[in-house]
Amino acid sequence: MYETVSRVAISDVDADGYMSIGALIHRMQDCCSLHCEDAGYGLKWLQEHHAGWYIVSWQVHILKKLPFMGEEITTRTIPYYLKGYLGNRNFVVFNSAKERIVEANSNWVLMDLKNGRPYRLPQEMIDAFTVDEELAIDWPGRKIAALEDRKKIYDFTVSLMHVDTNNHMNNSHYVEAARACLPSGFDIKEMYVDYKAQARLGDKVTASASEHDNDMQITLEDGSDEIYACVNFVRRTTE
Repeated sequence: MYETVSRVAISDVDADGYMSIGALIHRMQDCCSLHCEDAGYGLKWLQEHHAGWYIVSWQVHILKKLPFMGEEITTRTIPYYLKGYLGNRNFVVFNSAKERIVEANSNWVLMDLKNGRPYRLPQEMIDAFTVDEELAIDWPGRKIAALEDRKKIYDFTVSLMHVDTNNHMNNSHYVEAARACLPSGFDIKEMYVDYKAQARLGDKVTASASEHDNDMQITLEDGSDEIYACVNFVRRTTE
């Protein structure tokens, strides 16, 4: 287990002053990347070994309203499965009152960036990260099938502002691109992301939406037959 303590800043918030879902994803991936740094397997090690972590999926449950500007939050990452070339991590985020406000699951694969093949995790890395017990949550399957009745909302071209150290669009930008398709007032209770292909610099991305039972699926694709990611949003309802 590893955790960071930080405050919600102006770059983290939406127009209402509360942390955005994209900023939440940033904060969680920042937490695990700093864990890698402190364990001795951070960006320098990855560059020296021509390796990079690719995320396969996010499963995020938002238990309480995301924090407001200036609020202190604690982000905790729990690596619970490290084997072969795979790494699975849970996340828990606490607000300033120490209430659990977010629970998340993520699946990652370590890739060899030179040949595009999986990179086997060294045993020393596994030992350095320390495997802990996973959260006792029944997560749905990570695979998401694209719905056929989706309608195009908008498109954009991957630019330098989207690209990370793996030379593809960072996973958080898929989330922000999908969130931009949601109707005003859509209160996110759960979010599931299935990353299927890499969008790289100069690629065109088309965002399409489908609404079913008050929930939304956003598909990010290349406009022909390649799907980059499917993002399912579950709306919070009042009972």
